[in-house]
Amino acid sequence: MQTILFCTDGSCFSESVYKYGAWFAIQLNAQINVLFVTDIRSQQVAYTGNLSGSIGLGASEKLLNELVNLEH
Repeated sequence: MQTILFCTDGSCFSESVYKYGAWFAIQLNAQINVLFVTDIRSQQVAYTGNLSGSIGLGASEKLLNELVNLEH
């Protein structure tokens, strides 16, 4: 049994990989395996220390005033 391994990363080239790979699989009567690779650096987030979602007393009023000023 023959197997074709597709390696993709979700980029604009992935669609071509799937199309050509499917064509080759039909021609060779082969199975397809897909390996999707991501870059961990694109998923890293800055650590803030407080992830509770609480913004503190009076902070919402301050944020609202800043938004109003930005709109003007």
